[in-house]
Amino acid sequence: MSNSEGAGAAPPAASAAPAKAAQRKIPRWLSAIIGLVFLVIGLSRLYNVLYPSLPGCDADPTTGLIRKIFKDKNVDLTSLGNFKTITDTSAQKTCQADVATAKETGVISYQISWQGSNVQVLITHVDTRAR
Repeated sequence: MSNSEGAGAAPPAASAAPAKAAQRKIPRWLSAIIGLVFLVIGLSRLYNVLYPSLPGCDADPTTGLIRKIFKDKNVDLTSLGNFKTITDTSAQKTCQADVATAKETGVISYQISWQGSNVQVLITHVDTRAR
């Protein structure tokens, strides 16, 4: 009887080995895919560091510079919104936005470009009307 018990025990051990091997292959494939995803993300971030792009018309650096320009002219903006991109190239963006102060509302046109390695915002046209 011990021969039949030994013969019966061998096949389950043999079938367990391929199942464990299959389970080991799944994590390898999964880790390879995850590694590839992280590689692509890392390369895209490296590209953005080496070749930065201009911020958008409504991006925080842009709106901060617009508010600073008005503040330097002693004009308090109460609102800045409704941003529109007119043109968009790698070297320059042309935009429009609605502005409001305590006494006036209007539309400004402005350009975003590089000045060396810094972003420059230049207001090109201001069209205002009394509230």
